[in-house]
Amino acid sequence: MPIPVALRRYSAGLTALVLAVSAAGAVTLATAGAAQAAPEAGLLYVANSGTNDVSVIDTGTGTVTATIPVGTTPRGIAAAPGGARVYVADSGSNAVSVIDTASNTVTATVPVGSGPNGVAVAPDGSRVYVANFNSASVSVIDTAANTVTGTVPVGSLPFNLAVAPDGSRVYVANSDDDTVSVLDTAANAVTATVRVAAVPEAVAVSPDGGRLYVGGYNSATLSTVDTATNTVVSTLAVGPGTNAAVVSPNGAELYLGSFNAPSNLTVVDTAANTVTAGIAAGKVRGVALDPSGANLYATNFPGDRVSFVDTATRTLTSSVQVGTDPYGLAYVSRSVTPVPVPVVGGISPASGPAAGGTVVSVSGSGFTGATGVKFGAVAATSFTVDSAGSLTATAPAGSGTVDVTVTTPAGTSATSAADRYSYVAAPVPVPVVGGISPASGPAAGGTVVSVSGSGFTGATGVKFGAVAATSFTVDSAGSLTATAPAGSGTVDVTVTTPAGTSATSAADRFTYVAAPVPVPVVGGISPASGPAAGGTVVSVSGSGFTGATGVKFGAVAATSFTVDSAGSLTATAPAGTGTVDVTVTTPAGTSAAVAVDRFTYVAATRDATALSAAPVLLSAGGGGLSVNLALSATLTDTTTHTPVVGQSVKFTVGSSTVCTGVTNAQGTASCSGLVPLLTVVLNGGYQAAFAGTAGLQPATARAALIQLG
Repeated sequence: MPIPVALRRYSAGLTALVLAVSAAGAVTLATAGAAQAAPEAGLLYVANSGTNDVSVIDTGTGTVTATIPVGTTPRGIAAAPGGARVYVADSGSNAVSVIDTASNTVTATVPVGSGPNGVAVAPDGSRVYVANFNSASVSVIDTAANTVTGTVPVGSLPFNLAVAPDGSRVYVANSDDDTVSVLDTAANAVTATVRVAAVPEAVAVSPDGGRLYVGGYNSATLSTVDTATNTVVSTLAVGPGTNAAVVSPNGAELYLGSFNAPSNLTVVDTAANTVTAGIAAGKVRGVALDPSGANLYATNFPGDRVSFVDTATRTLTSSVQVGTDPYGLAYVSRSVTPVPVPVVGGISPASGPAAGGTVVSVSGSGFTGATGVKFGAVAATSFTVDSAGSLTATAPAGSGTVDVTVTTPAGTSATSAADRYSYVAAPVPVPVVGGISPASGPAAGGTVVSVSGSGFTGATGVKFGAVAATSFTVDSAGSLTATAPAGSGTVDVTVTTPAGTSATSAADRFTYVAAPVPVPVVGGISPASGPAAGGTVVSVSGSGFTGATGVKFGAVAATSFTVDSAGSLTATAPAGTGTVDVTVTTPAGTSAAVAVDRFTYVAATRDATALSAAPVLLSAGGGGLSVNLALSATLTDTTTHTPVVGQSVKFTVGSSTVCTGVTNAQGTASCSGLVPLLTVVLNGGYQAAFAGTAGLQPATARAALIQLG
């Protein structure tokens, strides 16, 4: 692929840069063919690319008054509004030199992209835009800090650029792809691309910002662009090699500089879009006008000089020898004293809350006409200029330590220790509990309590008395919810944050309510029956048995009872009959009688028994009054047909008890005793009687007493 024409000419050192800056900071404009303002004597700053310096020309005397060393291969050059600073694009150093025009010295060097060529200053002086020829980009320099704050990609081989009068747009001539990039300065982004004549190098904007003029180096064509629609609305044949352009102050005429045309300065009537004149002024690289538009200045190579042209007569009036290979030039007016860049010498107070709102008094110099005050990168909420050396500004919200800077059309104050303002974070307040809801809950805990107040942000703990809440959630600085732990009595609900713990008050008190003791309930008994004699151990289930003071079977108290748990106890049944309710009594009351608590007493059954006694033979001889009777009887369980062992059998004769015997293993009870003879005679027999037991029925038997002799 062949090397682009623009790149070949750039490398060979044959191209030219056009920049002209007035005291107002816009591209310098002039009027020809109309009434001219009186010419003035100003200063021309000329970038000499061959000798790496800038020549300063007094246009009144036509002499070089100073030579300022800068970086390598200086080309583009532009003056700040007010003329206090001049910015030089050092193409070989990849930097911009900042010249202080009061001392004519370089006060700063700002690194930019590769091969910087065109340079332009924003109307308010706060930004400088640099076309980086080799980097296909535009560097944006903050003039307060002299640092690059943004880099915007544009077309290929950007050669020159111009800023709209209102500062909202920058137009970049891309010489390799025949386009103009439209850069939005608020967004620092390209918002449109306009195709124009081949190898565009010369670019200028009309005073009203409505038209953009682009000269094509190879095409010998001038393209006029409507900036509202970003479209080419007309073209005009001009001389070949157009590389510089400047518009008169009233926008009526456009002056084009050419490196190759026979008449190196071409005059265009912008209203008619026609060429009205050509001026022979040598090979031109850059053009500029004084503020009156009466004098046009052009750099010449070869010749190493600056030509002076009277725009009224359109004639070359003189020239001044400068350094080698002069490129761009910038005009600084001396009709008024250059406006100094503002300087902040001190601020008071030097700190304030992070929320902003502090009214800060700023002292220093150069504040007249201030267009902005910033705290760091943020604009002051408002400001008032009291004098050239004093203003007041209201701090916006912020954090940390920032520089307070003042911007005027001359530029932005440099930062220093004297302008530093510190944002102080508001002290974190100790939390305050203003109220709780609900203010009571069960002793078992679990109540979700809403806590209102202030200073809850960052809470690390919530307590109910000395016990931490089961859980809590901070809803806002003034609200949280907490789950009450188990507890008793009345306690203070406190909130803890890194700032401290809330003080206790009547508003934070939470009362634990003891759960009411339930009346006992009998849910079942086992076994549900037992002997009438009592003694049955009965298990009782249910609830509310804790603290039981009594257990009854019907109206009779249990022989004994033991509470095993709130839902279980055991009780020993007393003697009783029929079916009765088993009830449990606690301090809360007595359980209600229900079907499941009923206990049935079962009457004991006794086996039938029988006594058998045999007649007894006795002898009454000897004339005694009593008879010794040896008696016996056998007791049998007639239900089981077994002898009854160990039971007492009583023997009587009439009403007299003879003796009592105990049944042996065979069920026989035997005993003996004296009985009056008369009793024996009168009764004629004896009786055996078993009284019975719980399991055996009573039984009796009678047998005869047979007297012998």
